[in-house]
Amino acid sequence: MSTSNATVTSDKFGIYFTGIPREKAPAVSYKLRTYYIDHLTEHLFKRAGIVLNQQWQIMLSIIFMEEGPHYTSSEIFLAKGARTVSQEKAKIYEMIVPLKLVSAHDDILEGTIHVLEQALTVFFTHQYKKVTTPLMQALWEKVDLPYLRSLPFPAPLAEQKYVGDLVRPDGSIEFY
Repeated sequence: MSTSNATVTSDKFGIYFTGIPREKAPAVSYKLRTYYIDHLTEHLFKRAGIVLNQQWQIMLSIIFMEEGPHYTSSEIFLAKGARTVSQEKAKIYEMIVPLKLVSAHDDILEGTIHVLEQALTVFFTHQYKKVTTPLMQALWEKVDLPYLRSLPFPAPLAEQKYVGDLVRPDGSIEFY
């Protein structure tokens, strides 16, 4: 009846977005995540010899979360360790990104880009000893910002592809 539309991945690394609540998550195109996966593959994974030669697929779940009674952080939080799905050879890492870090920017698309780069820096510097903050900063200087700024924003729901977004047979989108 309905299918998930959230997959944005290479063979070895994927970035997945979700939002709590979903309707307040940044309305960015999945092409933003695709760009960063390609950029990381070319400028980090191949050069640093990480991710591509591993047996496991790395799945990074980034959860944009609104502040509330149970969550009041203003920092990006990386959960310790990964959940593993042995039969799929997948390791799932979860990060919580406070929505207020994105909304602190006048331009939500640019705020999302900035916060995504921060989150990826936290992830890779914590998971791989040979990846340093200066290395990641140099990597971000090579990002094609004009291309990223040209992506539709707010992106139509069908182009956001967040985890939990469902495309119905009639083409309508439902999220929860």
